[in-house]
Amino acid sequence: MQVAGGGVAPEIASTKLNNGGHMIRIERFFGNLFDDRDVSSEELRSFAEDHIGKLTTAGAPYAAMKTATEAVFAPFDEALGERAEQIGSLGGNTVTKNDVVQLVRTKIRQRRGRVVDAFGDTSAEYREIFPQGLTYYTRATMETMAQRLDYAVEKFTKYQAQLGADLVAEFEGLRTQFAAARDEQVDDKGAVSQARGRVRETRTALELQLTDNVLTLAREYKARPEKASEFFNQSLLEDPDRNNEEAQPAPTGA
Repeated sequence: MQVAGGGVAPEIASTKLNNGGHMIRIERFFGNLFDDRDVSSEELRSFAEDHIGKLTTAGAPYAAMKTATEAVFAPFDEALGERAEQIGSLGGNTVTKNDVVQLVRTKIRQRRGRVVDAFGDTSAEYREIFPQGLTYYTRATMETMAQRLDYAVEKFTKYQAQLGADLVAEFEGLRTQFAAARDEQVDDKGAVSQARGRVRETRTALELQLTDNVLTLAREYKARPEKASEFFNQSLLEDPDRNNEEAQPAPTGA
């Protein structure tokens, strides 16, 4: 599945017929428009959170849609946090690189608030720690994650007095986990498996609500695709690394 350009309406796939015409796949609109495992759960979370913010800005006419979306967003967000905690409790050689990458994305989002509390989100210190905003870390690829973790540890160490030694220790631990997982990865521990299952379950509920929102808004603004960007930010679903975080860990040596 691809979420369409301009903001979010689903792509209308078509098939060329023998007579040179095309067949529009109307049945696509009867499916789950966000059932795409190329979109990581962290990306979907960012997309949904941004969408909720846009519904808030749009005001009272969309209050019911906002409430319904928040109701399925909250357990999904909690499930992501639970998965991060379970992965974080394992040793570095018992998790996959994908696990650690997703853990870093969750942790940096959670710890951003501490930086904002200490310095404000327009300060020179904030820009130094987040040179490209959160995406400096959340869009890191397998190839750049080690460098990003080195950078985070360096900056958290520099501002340890304001941010706390525990933050340095946490990201030093993440760096160690990632380094170990690069060479040895398996052992899908039971608690992590359950946490992953919870993410998948709550994610599906959120995907279906977002699908409902897309179709409802598309019906309201028929033939006005420019309105899509007022409610959705498609770029938040695009990850340059395209890792499938929901897949089971590959066997050692794979």
